[in-house]
Amino acid sequence: MNTLAIYNYNVYPSAYGIRTSKAAPSNSNNVNFRSNVLPTRKSTTIGDLLMKQLIDETRSTQARATMFLDVVESIANELTKHGVSFDRAYCERHPVKSNEACMTKMQRSGSLKIPDLIRTTLYCKNLNDLSILSDYILPAFEKRGYSIAETEVLLSDLMKKGYVPKHGEVGRKEIKVPDIDIRINDVSDQVTKLPERLRAHSISHAQGSGYEDIQIRFINKYDPKRNQKLHELIILCGKNYSNAKHWDSTKLYDFTRQFGEMKFLIDAANDDKDIVIAKRYISLIRNLISSEISKKAFENAKNLDMYGIEDGLPIKVLSDDIKLLKNYFIEIEAKVDAYYQKERAKCVNNKTKLRNVLNNQKEDKKRLSTIRDGLLEAIDFYNKGGNLKEPVYLD
Repeated sequence: MNTLAIYNYNVYPSAYGIRTSKAAPSNSNNVNFRSNVLPTRKSTTIGDLLMKQLIDETRSTQARATMFLDVVESIANELTKHGVSFDRAYCERHPVKSNEACMTKMQRSGSLKIPDLIRTTLYCKNLNDLSILSDYILPAFEKRGYSIAETEVLLSDLMKKGYVPKHGEVGRKEIKVPDIDIRINDVSDQVTKLPERLRAHSISHAQGSGYEDIQIRFINKYDPKRNQKLHELIILCGKNYSNAKHWDSTKLYDFTRQFGEMKFLIDAANDDKDIVIAKRYISLIRNLISSEISKKAFENAKNLDMYGIEDGLPIKVLSDDIKLLKNYFIEIEAKVDAYYQKERAKCVNNKTKLRNVLNNQKEDKKRLSTIRDGLLEAIDFYNKGGNLKEPVYLD
């Protein structure tokens, strides 16, 4: 993550970024969570500072999160006749993102922004009917002082959706829009049901895994502007879908996302032949997992919550597909070795660089093994029926 001139800071991570107080300058403009940044006898890392201040931040945020849960619960009770419900016990376990999860997210994204520090889940059985969102859910939050926050998006992305730039927006790279994302397939024809200010950008599509939701970030408009925090609301069609999301996240996504953390994919040139082929194998693995497990699990949960259909699609990864998956990992490992062989040849006369290359190769192969073992264990879990209807909780 590159920044402007770096000083020694007191770092205050929040939903909108960081607050800082500046001290002595540093000679580096690159933030590495694992780097020692203070030349003291006992080394202190930026990660240490962030963790300490995250603890302080989450303590002060807990009360706000409880208030938000009160608001969401009251709205669910008010809108029961429209298929809206709320599982207080489920959401109250972790209404504030854990410090460890925050650190992991910052390391993975390279950003100090934590847009889901306060988060909760609301159920709407008629999720595909956007008039419920527009006519009932959003006004209920507005009545209680919670307005949709703003976020910056690329103007070019908005124009691809048909957005016409207003006066003064032409030529700008980014503009601010309400922070809402309707990630549901087949609802584009309902765009006119939304308020005018939401129509140009809010509707996108389901994720590649088949996962659908509505994601909104609110601010309490009565809070002082300098002290406003984002409150993330995820709207799902029901508890079974929430369970499917939990298992997909912990059994599948927690492993597939680690492909993006492999150093040889981050550091190498995109036109390197070994990288191109490795990426293709990774794509094939993701597609296999998505088509044989994720999409079926989400479809089954949606049918159960929205329509009461209990006859679900069978989830069974066949032995031939498992064998194919294992072969894909063998091929990726071969490409990892081929890539690092070329890298070692470049630094035979530089022991420091050579040591770094060897360490990166070892770390990548270990991560690849972790991903493979995790996915094979997940396949076994789903093939045996799993506990897909058992109550689960937020991480």
